Amino acid sequence: MRITRIFLILIFSFISFNLYSQNITESDYKPLWLRMDEAVQLVESGEIGKAVYAFRKILETVPGNPESEMWLGLIFDKENEYDLAISHLELALEHRKQLVVLEDLYRILYRLADIYLKVGDSSAYVSNLSSVIEFSDEKIKNDNLKTAMLNVLKERGYDKYIELYRPENRISLKANSLLGKYYFENEKWGLATEYLMQATGSIISSSIEEIKNL
Repeated sequence: MRITRIFLILIFSFISFNLYSQNITESDYKPLWLRMDEAVQLVESGEIGKAVYAFRKILETVPGNPESEMWLGLIFDKENEYDLAISHLELALEHRKQLVVLEDLYRILYRLADIYLKVGDSSAYVSNLSSVIEFSDEKIKNDNLKTAMLNVLKERGYDKYIELYRPENRISLKANSLLGKYYFENEKWGLATEYLMQATGSIISSSIEEIKNL
C-alpha cells in the first residue's frame, strides 16, 4: 500500500509536469512567496501529488530554493520514503543561507536527525543535533568554557552553576536533551552530563524569566 501510494504521487507529479511544462501558466507570474503559500496549502489540504508538483515547479524557476526542498523532504518523510526525504532535506541544508525564516534551519536539522534515528544512522543523528547547538548557541564557544562550567557544577553545585552561566537558549533545548539522553543510554556519562546540564539550565532560566514577568 505504501509503495502504491508513493508511486501514484510520483506518477501524478510526472503527468502534471508533462501536461503543463509546455505552457506558461498563471502561476509562473505569481511572486515566489505566494506560490510557496499555495503549495503549502496543498500539503495541508492533503493534495500531496499537486503539492509535489508545485514545489518542483518552483525549483524549476528558483533552483536550490531551500523552502521547497524542505517541504519535499517533509512530504517524503511522512510517506516513509526516507532516502528521498534525506536527499531533499540535505539540499535544503546546503542552501540554508537563502532561507527566509531562520527557524526553518532548525526544523530541517531536527527532522534530519529524526529520520537518521529511524534508519539507524546514529552518527548522522548526533551530527545534526550537534549542528542545531552549533548554529544556535553563541554562549558556549570553546572547550575551555565548557570545562569551566563542568568544574563549577561538580565543585560548587548546581545553584552556583545557574547563577554564573544561566543558559537560556531555547532553540537548542531539545537538541541538548536528546543528546543527553542518547549519551546516557550509551553510558557516556561525561557527555550525558554536559548536554543534560545545558538542557536543565535552559529550563530553569526560562522559568526564572517568566516569574520575573509576573
